[in-house]
Amino acid sequence: MTGNRSGYPLYFHGIDQAVQGDLDRIAQQIQNHLVSAASLYQLPPDLEDFTGRSTELQQIFDLINQSIYERKTSATVIAITGKAGVGKSTFAIHLAHRLKSSFLDAQLYVNLHGTEQHPKQPKAVLGELLRRWGVDADQIPSQAGERLDLLQSQLMDKQTLLVLDNAVNEEQVRSLIPRHCCSVVLITSRHSLADLDRVAVLHLPELPDAEAIALLYRLINKETIQLPPETAQSLVQRCHCLPLSIRLVASAIQRQLSKPISEQFEQFDRLYQQVHSLRLSHAEVRPSFLFDYQQLSPEAARLLRLLGLLAESHFTSTIAAVLLEAKPDDAEQFVGELVDLKLIRRIGGGHYQIVHDIVRLLARGQLALEESSAMRQLARMRVSQWYLETGQMMLWGLNPQTRNVIARIADRMTQQPIAKLEQQLVEGSLNWFEAERSNLLTVVEWAVQADDPDRLIALVGKLALFFDYSDDWESWEQTHKLALNAARQLGDAQPIAHLMNNLANAYLRQGRLDQAKELYKQSISLYESLGEVILQAKTLFNLGNLYINTEQLQSAARCWKSAIDCLPEDSNERHHLQQQMQQVQPYLWQQIGETEADRSQVRGLFQSVGAAIWRFISE
Repeated sequence: MTGNRSGYPLYFHGIDQAVQGDLDRIAQQIQNHLVSAASLYQLPPDLEDFTGRSTELQQIFDLINQSIYERKTSATVIAITGKAGVGKSTFAIHLAHRLKSSFLDAQLYVNLHGTEQHPKQPKAVLGELLRRWGVDADQIPSQAGERLDLLQSQLMDKQTLLVLDNAVNEEQVRSLIPRHCCSVVLITSRHSLADLDRVAVLHLPELPDAEAIALLYRLINKETIQLPPETAQSLVQRCHCLPLSIRLVASAIQRQLSKPISEQFEQFDRLYQQVHSLRLSHAEVRPSFLFDYQQLSPEAARLLRLLGLLAESHFTSTIAAVLLEAKPDDAEQFVGELVDLKLIRRIGGGHYQIVHDIVRLLARGQLALEESSAMRQLARMRVSQWYLETGQMMLWGLNPQTRNVIARIADRMTQQPIAKLEQQLVEGSLNWFEAERSNLLTVVEWAVQADDPDRLIALVGKLALFFDYSDDWESWEQTHKLALNAARQLGDAQPIAHLMNNLANAYLRQGRLDQAKELYKQSISLYESLGEVILQAKTLFNLGNLYINTEQLQSAARCWKSAIDCLPEDSNERHHLQQQMQQVQPYLWQQIGETEADRSQVRGLFQSVGAAIWRFISE
């Protein structure tokens, strides 16, 4: 279990005195990322103007009804495939809303980010689903198979609808499908997924001409825009009958109500001819994107370009302000402009999302064309600094000592049990880290590319505890190796020792004990040379844990005793370390404690004898 997390992640800063008076705001910021009690009902909103697809919808209804009639005990799995922009996600979400009245126990949605730089790992998705089901983070197993078993037990005999959106391949989703429950699983992907067991595949084609024209007419204001049938036909054909492309064109037409439709069509046709003559990528969507993009104000266009820097399609108005180096209210105005043109959508709680990964890729292309490398680098540095500061705040919600401080401050406002508040802080922090995982890893890559070792080391230091909670050992190892190399190039012993300890913790979690032991020993040696007795003691404690795992209790006892001896008597650090030892291995601690008691008695005897001798001499 992740709760058996006894090693110290040492590259961690406590709560600075400068922010002690702002802990209420920090607690609220973390709790804002909590998944609510209604988290078992997480379908994104349906499109009110969804049009067509009646044939495909009926095919799936028939399939599900057949499964119900046959009383199948396994999940009904349906893969919805098709090219980019054809509307797979929109179709799956619309279908899920049509089905949800039959699946009242849970309606779960997960974006797997299959087209992103860092797709979600199955183990992380299982952890996310378990947390939504109400399982405490400390009770979630570390292994993917155990997580699936636990999720399976939670779903047993439950009517559950699960949407796995934007899958990269079969391997990503295979371990996410419940084996024995009354559920329907909808998966969307650009790939066929035909190798999945017992999966029904529905390939979603482009819209038929009649449905494409119906969608276009539904999206524009027909009372103010007179769109002749032949023009509508030409428009949808130039959009290749793709819903995404049609939606972008319609929003641009709506934006220019004062311009005759014939002029708008000529403008769009020129873009269409230009894109196809130059054989540019994403030719089925690019003309519509450019048609929309040209309607934007300079500030909103720049915001869209800069959003292309991010690894994730979702963002907040705060990030928009950071990217633009603008006031929050101004950023909100430009965000609203992008919403009006259907380039981004609101997803609630001050969060937004670029409507499609193709739009984000095209925006990134405009960034390369219109922004200098120096301006792009400045934007990256602003975003990196924001993630560094916000990551530190969220880290306080994970660290046991600091989250207790924050929980006690928050308790004054909420009057909830401290333990409950601490659990909320853990969940809120984990939700933030998980949602921002790709962006955080990208920010680390930026620091490497910019040859900025100080920023790299600081960023990586914020991630160790999150990787520990999420059991993301691969990312843990990769980021810490990068930071360790940077620290060695700087020749700075303290971050080297910190990172060695953290990397050793990662190896210990994976059972790579020889590598962990060597790094712990090197870290202890460096701390001793630096005179960092507290950090030396904590790393000795970690090494003792390693020996406990290999049943070398005498070696463990020596490490723990050395750790205690490093620290001043009656110090808070010594007391806390002793508590940790008692929790991890009570029997071993008892032996060390008895030795300590014997030593204390001997010291007391010598002190008494010394006092008597002194009185005798004084007399």
